[in-house]
Parts: sequence; structure tokens; C-alpha cells
Amino acid sequence: MPMTEFRHEKFRLRHFVPDDAVALARHAGNRNVWQNLQDDFPHPYTHEHAAQWIATAINATPPTHFAIDVNGEAVGAIGYRILPGGYNAEIGYWLGEEFWKQGIATAAMGLMVEHIFSQFNIMCLVANVFEFNHASIRVLQKHGFRLIGWQTATKGGRRVQQIIYSRGRCADRGMLNS
Repeated sequence: MPMTEFRHEKFRLRHFVPDDAVALARHAGNRNVWQNLQDDFPHPYTHEHAAQWIATAINATPPTHFAIDVNGEAVGAIGYRILPGGYNAEIGYWLGEEFWKQGIATAAMGLMVEHIFSQFNIMCLVANVFEFNHASIRVLQKHGFRLIGWQTATKGGRRVQQIIYSRGRCADRGMLNS
């Protein structure tokens, strides 16, 4: 597999390696991180969860999930999935709390959005974010994502509203099924 790496002055996006499991479990195990992620993201997040995730990411072809690396340590992740039909994709990320409010998520999103649109024939890129995650909403808006809808989701056993943002040529959420 060819090495895909994206560099920024504050971090780099790189492939995961098995040794990332300890750092990944530490950063992802933070309850404040978990509160902003889909319910299928486990909490507490253990070393075993991290090792399983890393194995999945390493085996993906093409690589679709990358470590957010600050000073040689995986402190978060960013990735995407191409949706059925191949013209639409979904993007998501998380970042360890000690790295919030430093511009890292915004810059990582910019690098990944550019990569997705330059490497694939994607018409529509979507992201789902809980309505209370104002920082991630700002990250998406800074990169030209616009609100296209709402949906109800479950987080920690309670019903919450999730905002659907898109960028590209997407008229509405219905296009994602084509």
C-alpha cells in the first residue's frame, strides 16, 4: 500500500500503526470526546478497542482513516467512507481534548476534504454532528459545509438532534441513496 501522508505545521495525518493503540485508547477514552461521537463508539474506549480499530484501518484499501499525529503521537482520527454508488461520501473525525481549540481539527478537515474531492469522483460529502457540538459545527462551516437537514439519534441512552451538513452538489439527503 502506498504511503499517504498529509503534513501541516501543527500535525500530520498518517496511516495508523499498531503502536498507536496505547495513545488512541488514552485520548479516545475521555468522556468529553465520547459525548460528541456516535453511540457505536464505545465508552470506555479500551486498548482492545483501539487495537481492533487500528487493524481495520490498516487493512482498508484505499486507506480511508488516518491518525492525527502531533509530535509523533496519535491524538485523534479523521476518515471517510464512500457510500454505495460511489458518488457520495461521509466524513468524520475526533480529537483528544487536550488538543481542542488549537486549529488542528479545522486544518485536518481542510486537508481531508481536499484529498477526497481530488482523488474521487465525489459529488456530495456529508457529515453528521450533534446539535450541541458547536466546535465541530464551526469546523464544518469553515470548509463550506451547509446545513441540509436534521435527524434524531440516540446518544448515551437519550434522544438528541443530529445536524446533517453537506458540501458539494447535494440537493438533499435523498441524493445519498443514489
